[in-house]
Amino acid sequence: MGARLMILRPFGTPKRAVRIDFLMMLRCPFISTGRREALPFMAWLEPFKMLSYRADGGNMMTQTADTFRSGELTTSGFAGWSDDIIEEFRRNEFNGRIGTDLVFENDSVRVWHMTLKPGERMPVHRHVLSYFWTAMASGRFLQRTYDGTTYESDVEAGLTHFYHVGEGEFALHNLENVGATTMIFCAVELKKESANRPLPI
Repeated sequence: MGARLMILRPFGTPKRAVRIDFLMMLRCPFISTGRREALPFMAWLEPFKMLSYRADGGNMMTQTADTFRSGELTTSGFAGWSDDIIEEFRRNEFNGRIGTDLVFENDSVRVWHMTLKPGERMPVHRHVLSYFWTAMASGRFLQRTYDGTTYESDVEAGLTHFYHVGEGEFALHNLENVGATTMIFCAVELKKESANRPLPI
């Protein structure tokens, strides 16, 4: 889960599953597209549409963002990342557990809860399904994404984000509670409505 989604695919190609070697990305700021040239890594990032809903006086307010970037950029270029964090990204590149507890699953959905006490971190995980999450408590979290950037975001209880993840698109990040309160989220992955197959868990 998270307030931003990384969407990657080569320029000039149809949307399709793209296998990116994360280890190669760590070694070099360029990623080969399979063509003769190499594109800068950040050129692979493509905006997506995120819908945000917040309860306000009993009414639902809608806010639309046309970029995957949200929150406050605190560092880039892997600054401040420990060797353990980098190894976690390598190890969990295809980790499909997007919450701390899977509370329900059927052919249509996976329902997750995530509870993080102050200072606790949700391990690196990968999103391939369209999904939404709701913050059940207010707080502040930090997330690291595998392009080497780190963001911090404040959330209010009741805030809900929906993400459409297209064919071949995915997110890979971790989350850390950097606030003073316990953070609680509920996330629902939409299995039938998604263009990609669910990851094993």
